[in-house]
Order: sequence, then structure tokens, then C-alpha cells
Amino acid sequence: MPAHGDIRPALPFLVLYTAAFLFSGLSVARVTFLLYAFLYPGATEESLYRGGVQPLLLRSGASPAPAIALATLVFAGGHIPDFVFRVYPGMLLLAMGQVASVALYGTLLGYGGA
Repeated sequence: MPAHGDIRPALPFLVLYTAAFLFSGLSVARVTFLLYAFLYPGATEESLYRGGVQPLLLRSGASPAPAIALATLVFAGGHIPDFVFRVYPGMLLLAMGQVASVALYGTLLGYGGA
């Protein structure tokens, strides 16, 4: 298992997301959104799940894999209403695909933080 805070497992996704962002064109609105997307989730969701829930599970005696899995399930579950009702209303399969993507990313972040 990598050292605490190791982001190497997430690097391929970060490279792909960065390339997609850059190749789709830059504007003030997109850069503003990017700053918001980095600051808001990092300060709230990641702090709560990776800095609160996962360490709490680890301190309670859970081994790293179940702690990461449970924290990720709660993390991804919190995104279900947003994707199902706001982002992709009426497209349940697409919405759940996005939730699965969030779960994968959350697992990688949890793995790096365990």
C-alpha cells in the first residue's frame, strides 16, 4: 500500500481530466469553474470523507480496505440525488454511471489517504 497521501493511483485520471479540460477550450468562465471545482469539494467533501469518516473507521478497528469501501459508498451515495435529479433527470443509467465514476475516484483518493 502506498504511503499516506500518495496520489500516484489517481494520476492517470488527473491527466485524462486535465487533457479533456484543456482541449475543450479555455475561457474565463471555465477557469473560474475549475477553481471552484478544486476549492469547494476539497474543502468540504474530501475533508469530511477522507479526513473524517475514513480515519474514524480506521480508528474504530476496521482494516483499510473496508474503511475505504464504506467511506466511498457513503461518498458516492451522497452524489446520487445530484446526478439523478439535477444533472441527468430521466436518464437513470447515465446518472448511475456518473455515480460509479465518483465512487472509483473516491476509492483512489481513499487508497492514497489510507
